[in-house]
Amino acid sequence: MIARTASLYTLLFALVLALGGCKKDDFARETMAELQKLADDIATSVEDAEDKKAGVAAGQKLLDDKKGELLPKMKEVMELRGFQVSEEVAAEVNKVRMDAGMKVASLELSLVGQTAQDPELEKALDKLTTDFTNLVDGT
Repeated sequence: MIARTASLYTLLFALVLALGGCKKDDFARETMAELQKLADDIATSVEDAEDKKAGVAAGQKLLDDKKGELLPKMKEVMELRGFQVSEEVAAEVNKVRMDAGMKVASLELSLVGQTAQDPELEKALDKLTTDFTNLVDGT
């Protein structure tokens, strides 16, 4: 009888841990949605700008305005362990981090001709991409 009760409690405890482990799924998904939106907004501000320096400055402002709110969330997401989120969400986090990082990093490729002729633009774009990469990494 005692073995059966202990077994039942062990099963219930495991169930509680399993259910509690996924409670960070929504937080991780919401944070990744914010990161992806920020990457999209930054890319759009640079790509759509006739004056690329102004576009990069606008992108940097978007990043600076959002960084204070998003960085602590990214740090928390980066510290999540497998038992705190589902495998599906962990994969989503990795995919969004890579996609968002590539979206902003690809701006350097699309502006390579202009940055080669404009050191100020190159410096501003380097800062933008480095700052965004640091945000993606939670640092």
